[in-house]
Amino acid sequence: MADPIKKEDKAYTYGEYRTWPAEERWELIDGVAYDMSPGAWPSSPDHFRVVGRPGPAPKRIHQEILMALAKRIAIFLENKPCKVYPAPFDVLLPALGEEADDDVTTVVQPDISVICDKSKLTESGCTGAPDWIIDPGNEYIHIYLLQDDGEFPEEPLIRIRRDGNAASTVLPGFTVELNELFHFE
Repeated sequence: MADPIKKEDKAYTYGEYRTWPAEERWELIDGVAYDMSPGAWPSSPDHFRVVGRPGPAPKRIHQEILMALAKRIAIFLENKPCKVYPAPFDVLLPALGEEADDDVTTVVQPDISVICDKSKLTESGCTGAPDWIIDPGNEYIHIYLLQDDGEFPEEPLIRIRRDGNAASTVLPGFTVELNELFHFE
């Protein structure tokens, strides 16, 4: 898969990001804006989308898997301190010295975020890394766990194919058979 389309070469902040059209999906990584709308991901070098125009929504199967998994997690978390949030949900990752939300230059929208520390939750989303982020693909699920140093690994800690089982160390007792999630056609 090709890299997502970038907004013009300039450093952006969350304050600017919040003024962009709601129908567009962007993430900021160190001030660089990446268009995360599915149509922004070129399938070949000669295929691209006009920057600033919203692309199509994620594929139906992706959304069905996302919602089925988020629902199972939400049911498991009833009467527990952790909360689950499906995208779009802003996760602000402030760098040293970025005190005000509007100054933050890294903002992501994981497909599913689980947050156990309520002090990270704000009106806008979450400030600081979620405890667990999940990326459902079409044939697998990537699970990223927050490390002791407060960072997520570049590669998923766990990549589970559709015929496997997912269990969580963050949510002891939570398991799901992925073939139950991938039955949509």
